[in-house]
Amino acid sequence: MIKDSTPLLHYFESGNIFSGSDGGKRYKITPDKEGGMTCRVWMGENCLEATDPGLVAEKKFPITLEGRNEMIAWIEAFDGTIV
Repeated sequence: MIKDSTPLLHYFESGNIFSGSDGGKRYKITPDKEGGMTCRVWMGENCLEATDPGLVAEKKFPITLEGRNEMIAWIEAFDGTIV
């Protein structure tokens, strides 16, 4: 389950990048110096760098408890559809 494996806020506040997978879904979370974290999610077995950018969804969230919860829900709901 993504919620159980996603680090707590201090991990991102410290500037650490986190990546993971859930079945065929992959994701990478990158914090920035402005207090946000950019999440990229895609389907498949390839790493982010080897995936067609048109198949990767991206969204920015604040590094807050609410932002972390919204990000986890967004990752979990991703079905491969890019909007």
